[in-house]
Amino acid sequence: MATITVANGYRTNAGSNVAVWRVASWDQDELPCINIRDLVDRVDESRAGTQRLHRLLGFELEVMVKESGEAAAETTRHVVADIQEAIGTDEKWDSLAMLTTYESDELDSDQRERKMAGAMVRFTIHYHQGRWEPDTVR
Repeated sequence: MATITVANGYRTNAGSNVAVWRVASWDQDELPCINIRDLVDRVDESRAGTQRLHRLLGFELEVMVKESGEAAAETTRHVVADIQEAIGTDEKWDSLAMLTTYESDELDSDQRERKMAGAMVRFTIHYHQGRWEPDTVR
């Protein structure tokens, strides 16, 4: 996601502020931003083998922009489009996955208090893993 910059041919510079599981609120000067959360990693039992599992790793990307009104909706849509395009450049994640499926995106705004808008983008990475291999490499 950090490659999402105008210099790299994208519509926005949302890649300038990317975080993973950030819980602190964002300042206006940090926007646009993308906060990545891996929410669920489940096994597709219908496709699981005896030694390898077909896993589905679900992600949620929180997008926030600082514009308000119609400009906020437009900028948010541009960031969502940039995310779709970035995922599409390597949906196999450097051969670590079989494919990525785009699940949904939904726009939201909070114009009263913080004058921010954003979106939630969800996608799933499909990959294989040994039955008892750990999820993370340490």
